[in-house]
Amino acid sequence: MSFLGKAISSIGGSALGGIVGGVGSLVGGIVGAHGAQSAANTQAGASQAGIAEQQREFDQIRQLLKPYVDAGTGALGGYANAQNGYASALNQYGGTLGQLNNLTGANGVESQQTAINGLKSNPLYTTSMNLGQQAILANGSATGGLRGGNTNYSLGYLPGQVLSNVMQSQIGNLGTSLSGISGLLSGYGNQISQFGNLINVGENAAAGTGQAGMQTGNNITNLTGQIGAAQAGGTLGSTNAIQGGINGLAGALGSFLNNSGSNNYQFALPAYLNAAGVGGRLYGVGAGMF
Repeated sequence: MSFLGKAISSIGGSALGGIVGGVGSLVGGIVGAHGAQSAANTQAGASQAGIAEQQREFDQIRQLLKPYVDAGTGALGGYANAQNGYASALNQYGGTLGQLNNLTGANGVESQQTAINGLKSNPLYTTSMNLGQQAILANGSATGGLRGGNTNYSLGYLPGQVLSNVMQSQIGNLGTSLSGISGLLSGYGNQISQFGNLINVGENAAAGTGQAGMQTGNNITNLTGQIGAAQAGGTLGSTNAIQGGINGLAGALGSFLNNSGSNNYQFALPAYLNAAGVGGRLYGVGAGMF
């Protein structure tokens, strides 16, 4: 009988079963460790794919909202220009309205008198006065009544008539200016409204992008945590599985040695080894002949 056969024949059935069970436990632990790590890798891979999908979806949302964000950003300059134009036109409107109120007396007698005095230096007034006086004098000279009462009356009446005409003309001009400025204000107001709408669209799009970014960040953070947990769980599971297998093998060997009835269990060595003087202790087990 061979050395292995003699060694096996010298071991009891229950002890041999225990050893086989221990080896099986160790092998099972190794297989379990591989399975635990494989499952962890699968879970980590799924989480990593989830991260990539989250990033892809965020990029898609950002691209969809980008035209609206750009439109809102581009409208900022036009909005500012329209506001400046509106403010300038509003000041102009206020100045023109003030002149009109001065001439009509709406701002008081003193303001009206100041405005009338200003009109008397107006080229329209001075030119009209000169032409009127020349016409009256020419008519008086032609009729022989240069020094007559009609001529003097006409010369005295002329300044008031010219001033009234100039005032009416100036009031009409100021009214026309106010109408034009009102149209300008309306135009600027429409621009402000339109640019404001674009800005609101861009602002909402930017807010939507920001919210999507925050949600994506939270999702990626959670998925990253899952990856770490899966990897840690896989490592721990592998360690526990291998440790369990080692413990099972150690328990089986311990039972085998305890059941032998001696710490120096003897098993038969081949005759040629004994003939060569081989004997003694091998890893705590006595070697020799029964």
